[in-house]
This record gives sequence, structure tokens and C-alpha cells, in this order.
Amino acid sequence: EGDVKDYQALTKALMEISPVPITIEAFKASAKGCYNPLTNEIKIQPEMSEVQTIKTMIHEIAHSIVHSNENCQWMKQNESTRFLMKCLKGN
Repeated sequence: EGDVKDYQALTKALMEISPVPITIEAFKASAKGCYNPLTNEIKIQPEMSEVQTIKTMIHEIAHSIVHSNENCQWMKQNESTRFLMKCLKGN
């Protein structure tokens, strides 16, 4: 639970760097989010805390990369993603 500094900007950035579309909409499951490899999209449950929403978005983006060679290649070739990974590594 909790708020995230610059939540809107961070949410927008995650949606932009995701190799698949992300929508925030209710779906029938107990999961907080899901990556569907058949439709190549991510759904995030609405009405969660900002912290939980960001965590779930990152988690589902990771699933979309790990479970798809095409998405993995896209991430490696995407300039914004390479920049983000460089920042996260502290280089």
C-alpha cells in the first residue's frame, strides 16, 4: 500500500517502454495483473494502491519479455529501454 512519487509519469513511462499494450481494466481472476501471450497484451486490475499498480505493471512487463522471444528482442533493440536498463544498473 502507499503512494508513489510522480505516479502518473511513472505509469506513462512503463506503458511506453512495455513491448506490449497495457490496459487498466477489471478482469475475472484473483490476480492483480496478467500477461496474455495469445493476445500479447497486459491487463492490470483497477483500484489498487499506486505502489501495487506499479509493482504489478513491472511484474507483468517482465512476464511479457520472458515468455516471448519477439518481445525480448524488441526490448534489446529499443533505445529507451536500453537507457532505462543502463540507469537501473547505475552506469
